[in-house]
Amino acid sequence: LEQPIAAPPDRVYAALRTIANQPAFAMVLESAVGDDVPHDSVLTFRLSGDSKFHSELDFADARVVLATMRPTAAGTLLRLRAPLFRRGVNLGLSVGLSGFGGVAGWGAGAGVGGALAGMAGLGATLLFVPAALGAVAGGTVGLIGYRSLYNGVARGGTRALQRFIGAVELEARSATPPDGG
Repeated sequence: LEQPIAAPPDRVYAALRTIANQPAFAMVLESAVGDDVPHDSVLTFRLSGDSKFHSELDFADARVVLATMRPTAAGTLLRLRAPLFRRGVNLGLSVGLSGFGGVAGWGAGAGVGGALAGMAGLGATLLFVPAALGAVAGGTVGLIGYRSLYNGVARGGTRALQRFIGAVELEARSATPPDGG
């Protein structure tokens, strides 16, 4: 996520620190990598409070926000990134829910196949095909359901970062004198 801001990097840096310390965001500047902090560095802000902002980012697997600022002809380009920390959990849930859906689908398909075989007087010969199709369908539904849920959560995290970057922009621009200096 990035936002051009019509203010010099020093003002954007000051605004970033001010807004990060507000109760609505409550982030702590943990580290800065780079020799010239406002102009060419990566800042790491750790989530430290309990707010809607934190809930949205934590649910989206983010624990820190990385910020970079680059001077431009029109002011500063502020970039935010929230790396994900629990990718293994997401992979496990994805596989687990698709597996659960597959097992449930197998059972439902086997039940349908058994009923059809019983009605047709064919014994267990029709049991495998509906069970296998049910397993594939159930696994697919489980995976699609989980991915839909996760994508919604990720969008919530992105919206939280957009609110943060918007607040930083307003703070930086309000500190800019009318003559732009």
